[in-house]
Amino acid sequence: MNHKRRKRIQNASIVLAAGTALALSTGATALAETGTPTISEIHYDNAGTDTGEAIEIEAPVGFDLSGWQIVLYNGANGAAYDTRTLSGAVPAAGVVVASYPTDGIQNGSPDGVALVSPTGAVAEFLTYEGTFTAVGGPANGLTGTDIGVAETTSTPVGQSLQKVGGTWQPPAQNTFGVRNGGGNPDPDPEPTPGCTVTVDRTIAEVQGTGAATPLAGTRVTVEGVVTADHRTGGYNGVYVQTAGSGGERTVAAGTASDAVFVYLTTNTANHPSVAIGDRVRVSGTVSEFNGLTQLSIAGKSDVQVCERNVALPAPVPVTLPLDDAARESVESMLVAPVGQFTVSEVYNTNRYGEVVLAAGDRPAANPTDVARPGTDAARQVAAANKLRRILVDDGKTTNLSTAGLLPPYLSKANPVRVGDSVEAFGPSVLSYSFNEWRLQPTTPVSADTPAAERTSFKATNPRTAGPVDVGGDVRVASFNVLNYFVHFGGDARGAANEAELARQEAKIVSAINALGADVVALEEIENSVRFNASDPQQALKRLVAALNSAAGAGTWDYVRTPAELPGAAQQDFITTAIIFKPAKVQTKGPSRSVNDESVWFNAREPIAQTFTAGKISFIVVANHLKSKSGSGTGDNADAGDGQGAWNGDRVRQARALTAFVDRVKADSGTDNVLLLGDFNAYTQEDPMQVLYDADYRDLNDTGKATYVFGGESGSLDHAVASPSLATRVTGVDVWQINAVESFAFQYDGLAAFYEANPYRASDHNPLVVGLSTRAKPVDLQLLSVNDFHGRLESPATSGGQPVGGAAQVAGLVGQLRAQNPNTAFVSAGDNIGASTFISAIDGDNPTIDALNSAGLVASAVGNHEFDKGIADLTGRVSDRADFPYLGANVYRGDSRVLPAYSVSTVGGVRVGFVGVVTEQTASLVSPDGIAGLTFRDPVAEANLVAGQLKDGNPDNGEADVVVLLAHEGAATENISSAEALANDPVFGRFTRVDATIDAIFSGHTHQPYAFEVPVPGSAKLRPVVQAEDYGKRLGKVTLTFDPNSGSVTSADAALVDVVGAPQDPAVADIVTAAKAKAAELGKQPLGKITADIKRAYTNGNEDRGKESVLGNFIADVQLSQTKDAGRGGAQIAFMNPGGLRADLLYGTDGTVTYAAAFSVQPFANDMVTKSLTGAQVKQALEEQWQPDGASRPVLWLGVSKGLNYTYDPEAPKGSRITSIKLNGTPLDPAATYRVTMNSFLAAGGDNYAALGQGTNRTTTGDNDLTMLVNYFAANSPVTADTEPRSAVGQAGPQCTTTITGKYSKPLVVTAGLTCLENATVSGPVRVDPGASLVVTGGSIAGPVSAVRPVLFEVDGAIITGPLTVTGATGGVEISEGKVTGPVSLTANTGGVRLDGVTITGPVTLTGNTGSQPVVVAANTIGGPLGCSGNSPAPGNDNRPNTVRGPATGQCAKL
Repeated sequence: MNHKRRKRIQNASIVLAAGTALALSTGATALAETGTPTISEIHYDNAGTDTGEAIEIEAPVGFDLSGWQIVLYNGANGAAYDTRTLSGAVPAAGVVVASYPTDGIQNGSPDGVALVSPTGAVAEFLTYEGTFTAVGGPANGLTGTDIGVAETTSTPVGQSLQKVGGTWQPPAQNTFGVRNGGGNPDPDPEPTPGCTVTVDRTIAEVQGTGAATPLAGTRVTVEGVVTADHRTGGYNGVYVQTAGSGGERTVAAGTASDAVFVYLTTNTANHPSVAIGDRVRVSGTVSEFNGLTQLSIAGKSDVQVCERNVALPAPVPVTLPLDDAARESVESMLVAPVGQFTVSEVYNTNRYGEVVLAAGDRPAANPTDVARPGTDAARQVAAANKLRRILVDDGKTTNLSTAGLLPPYLSKANPVRVGDSVEAFGPSVLSYSFNEWRLQPTTPVSADTPAAERTSFKATNPRTAGPVDVGGDVRVASFNVLNYFVHFGGDARGAANEAELARQEAKIVSAINALGADVVALEEIENSVRFNASDPQQALKRLVAALNSAAGAGTWDYVRTPAELPGAAQQDFITTAIIFKPAKVQTKGPSRSVNDESVWFNAREPIAQTFTAGKISFIVVANHLKSKSGSGTGDNADAGDGQGAWNGDRVRQARALTAFVDRVKADSGTDNVLLLGDFNAYTQEDPMQVLYDADYRDLNDTGKATYVFGGESGSLDHAVASPSLATRVTGVDVWQINAVESFAFQYDGLAAFYEANPYRASDHNPLVVGLSTRAKPVDLQLLSVNDFHGRLESPATSGGQPVGGAAQVAGLVGQLRAQNPNTAFVSAGDNIGASTFISAIDGDNPTIDALNSAGLVASAVGNHEFDKGIADLTGRVSDRADFPYLGANVYRGDSRVLPAYSVSTVGGVRVGFVGVVTEQTASLVSPDGIAGLTFRDPVAEANLVAGQLKDGNPDNGEADVVVLLAHEGAATENISSAEALANDPVFGRFTRVDATIDAIFSGHTHQPYAFEVPVPGSAKLRPVVQAEDYGKRLGKVTLTFDPNSGSVTSADAALVDVVGAPQDPAVADIVTAAKAKAAELGKQPLGKITADIKRAYTNGNEDRGKESVLGNFIADVQLSQTKDAGRGGAQIAFMNPGGLRADLLYGTDGTVTYAAAFSVQPFANDMVTKSLTGAQVKQALEEQWQPDGASRPVLWLGVSKGLNYTYDPEAPKGSRITSIKLNGTPLDPAATYRVTMNSFLAAGGDNYAALGQGTNRTTTGDNDLTMLVNYFAANSPVTADTEPRSAVGQAGPQCTTTITGKYSKPLVVTAGLTCLENATVSGPVRVDPGASLVVTGGSIAGPVSAVRPVLFEVDGAIITGPLTVTGATGGVEISEGKVTGPVSLTANTGGVRLDGVTITGPVTLTGNTGSQPVVVAANTIGGPLGCSGNSPAPGNDNRPNTVRGPATGQCAKL
């Protein structure tokens, strides 16, 4: 039996019942009598929860009790513990009753009661269960009289001890309110079955359809069936439900419940004898008591039993989640929960017999453990938790712990743990009290209630003997030792005495030794310096000694106190500590801490220790940040976002922690860090985000929590690792031994449940991390772009989806990085320059910003990064870029101008990036901007730098993996296979760089390839990638690096299409801003075109080695703007194909905007006119065939109208131009001509050395774009000339016969070259084998045939009759003009061109072969077009034919 218990009181009323007794008494009022009041009846103990406790005073009717006192005495110390002062006259019953609350009168062994007169004289001092002498109070010094009888914990409810005839009697049915042994034993007798009172309300009307009753304060009469009996246990009432209600019914807001709680008052004399199954009528006053609708009776007679043993209403099936309004619809009704329910908290199970449940198969999660605080996601978790939450209760308000009672639902042998599940629900009503919805059993339950008669549980989260095997050869753990103090009292926070400490210590020792850990960070251990300055680690030493006593001497050691800690008075009373097993790990250097009370004044300073194990070192840091308890101000105030108070300080402590660890890393020489401990912040909260932002990785991927609070599970304790250490993690576990257990199992919990085992050794679950000193391989993911050229917006679509675009590139990089955090994003150069309008108009700043935001870590410098000169690159561009531009082969004299390499740590692996640019850069950019620079052999420089990065000398940089970023690539014809790539005349040697280079990313040639190419002298394959251009694809190289061998063990290369990927919002904002900034200029219309004006293409890809309409058009534009004498007096204009970056497209109405024009010529080159000789012009045309080693073997110049030339592609380089005419006149090699070109070409760019020569240089002050703008202003709408200005041809054989004028007879050409110049021939024309015919203008009335001619050309002539050419050994060219009749071109071997001719009959091309092209372009054909057996296959130079008949065979799509 226990003294004075703590109470959880529902409907608690402390009532002195004299007035009540008078009101309820039915006896006649008598005259006042003389005599002394005496104690006549007492009740203080019964089975279960003590209820109805009372003391009865008997005195003459009318006796004035004013000033009389009932004083209760505690037999344990003799002192008074309660005094009750009486008042008023004794009613007709002759007795008054003083009622006490549950456990209001102590349970004896012994205790006593004194009746004291107003004068202070003690009328009686009675004791029970023994006697004692009073100490203090009115009975001071008196020895009580033992009444000789007693109540026990088995005394039935409703009985009492009564004095009858002067003698105290054993327990019997109480007669409070009437004299003992006489008169009516029950002045308010139990009603016999039968109801007389009239029902005036239904229970549903009392409940109403809202959250509260609409009839509060109204006295009503209702009828229903008793479904639950809670007269005992503290609730003092029963639940009554309308007969026939329940079962399948609507459980939703707006529906009234059909049950109500009937409050019978704390006076058990008022409690009627009713039972579950009685149909009753209840009269009472309606109220809303703490959220529960109830009827309160005045006396027993307010309850009438109409019928006994009636059928109970069927339980209502209830499925959660369910909101408050829906639960109101079944408040107080019998319910049957449906579905799975999981135990979410057991903290109060041993105290109040309640278990928190969450609907579903998992406990409720703390919102900020799974979502960022303040977000919709966090709010949704919190809302879902509330809807899923419900409690199972024991039907009582008793504090079982203080009452010394065993709890229901769990036992020492069968714990109920968070994560366990409900096996079966016992009969229950849905009630509401203490701010919680509760499933109350229909009768109170206790530890003795059989499981079959109550809600029962099954162990779905059973205890385990140890944590999960986390692997590794070293294991590190975190353990909160729950205020382990070896001092007692005062500022000590732990065990109350040595006996308690021994129990606590035994559990902690059992748990830590079972962890299987080699290093353990401890939290909440006594900081002994605050108690015993001479032994500042007294508590830690005692714990280690206890661990060694159990595990064996020398098993454990402890880290000594760091020297940096502040003075003792500034330290907390608890601290962190680190213990370790010296046989497994060794300390390296002293322990470390901090002394900064501006940050750590309200928390425990971190303690760090570097350890060595095997070949590696690693740092363990024990942490315990500021708790959430209390309230703060400013950013420490609870913001209501789930993070609690003091979040600001915890954030500052997290930042200070990262800075502290950086210093420790620098001093220890290792990047391997493991932060452990109680951060008092859940996983997604701000302090943890600070650590994640500092690149620490949360290791707890188990789904298990370390802490349970408020019915929600989450992790306040964490293990976060640096990237390098994270690669060594073999496993993690949160051992579920503490937070999931009932407090009953704690060392100071329920004594009957105590065992010296690990379970509930603390209130935080420990974490265990497995580490391999043989680090596991790291999969590095390297992503790349090349030749991005400021393509902020998508340059193309595929399947209706955008391809590329900066936001999608960044989004895909982010998506792939999320899949593998060990990711680096790099570029092989030409990020900027030749950019689209919205980037270039702002100096490509938006592109640099976008790449910064996407996380680019390094870039090779490309030739276009030099477009604005080296000063711009090393100044503005490099200053704005967050990534380095690398150029190992860019020199000024003997010094590098740009960094040769950079090193990034990726997944704990040092990755070195070496950048080089094409050796041809000097010829690709304006020489003025790179004056003094040289571009050395990129392969040699790459090998040199890569070797240094792996030579073990930190002075020249060190890397574990070396990646080459090369702005050089293979030509289109050499990307079909790894072998072809390796044989490319320019890029092939890059594939054979030294084996110190582990992967190659290339660029410059805008090609898509991803191969694994053999490494010379090795059996390994090395990834070689180029990701096409403009961000349309990402290069993806995966390298598996083995830290133990220090080598790449496997590699893979691939291209990833940038389509259908998420848009990165930050980069999307950058693009949007760039578009807005460029909008005003970009939307300005310049003029119109009548059709597309395009670059040259082969198989859909731009081909700079072919003549293009756009190139010629731009040359025409530039000639038109410089031909006047005052503008330069130009006669010829040249345009380089690399300066054309987009096509002019007709679109919907032919409008050309400023932005569209800019995209064609984005370089803003100045225009230059200079004097060149005819020989120099010819040399410039010869230089279209680029030097050996150039990335593109041919770069075809656009030439202005009037300049026509022929060439022989088979002739030796430098001798391929066979003829040149300017306006129909052969070019004189010795004459001087005025030639216009852009400043790039004028400086000898693109290897056009001849154009870099010349004299009398002049400029107009206009750049190329300005000239285009001016041209559109003067000539819109513009129709570009599509006629070719070059042709394959020999150096013009001389005409042996020339015919002009009329020729009125058949013409037979038997030898030599016959030339018809504007002649009119009447009759057939035949060309015999070995002869040649050239027709310019004029007409032929008759058939034309040629068999095995050397040369056959018809230009602008009208032929009436069939045209047949067979077996020509030289070129066959029929252009412009008209043929009335069929055309047949067969078995010719010197090239065929049918171009711009109107033909009325069928056209066939059959069996034409050789090295020269077969072209059928821009013809209008009135009959069918058929082609077969031609090699090469015919093409149309992107100028389609108009064919009115069927087009078949090789010409089907021309």
